[in-house]
Amino acid sequence: YTQILEEWVHLEKSSKFMSLQGPAGMLDSKDRPQEVRWWIARKHLVTVRPSIPDVKTFAGHWWRWWACLQPEWREITAPSGLSHSPLPRHGRDGDCSALDKPGINGFLSIVVCLKWWGFETAAASKDPQWLAAIQDTKWVM
Repeated sequence: YTQILEEWVHLEKSSKFMSLQGPAGMLDSKDRPQEVRWWIARKHLVTVRPSIPDVKTFAGHWWRWWACLQPEWREITAPSGLSHSPLPRHGRDGDCSALDKPGINGFLSIVVCLKWWGFETAAASKDPQWLAAIQDTKWVM
């Protein structure tokens, strides 16, 4: 997760910490976990965390949202099984501009979801789905 934070800071630095307004600065909300909406309504406070009664359900919602955010050339689904094998990555030459959303309403929402998921998973460092999410998010960034 620390590597994700480092990549996110790099993303924010490269945009000079600008926070674009309107759709240009927002990730698509289709299939977004409801916890993100809850957090946004509380002005993105880092001191608050939503209640996540079922981590597996939250993880499923996160993966649906993540898959929905991907460009058309990158078709992914949530990994299954006990290993966190890499998701399909067909090179870095595809357009990922739909995910290039620095600022308060952009990639931060993805990063904070991974934080919540990690907190709710007692052994996050061994959770294959969480590890795959971390790995794939880092690759995209």
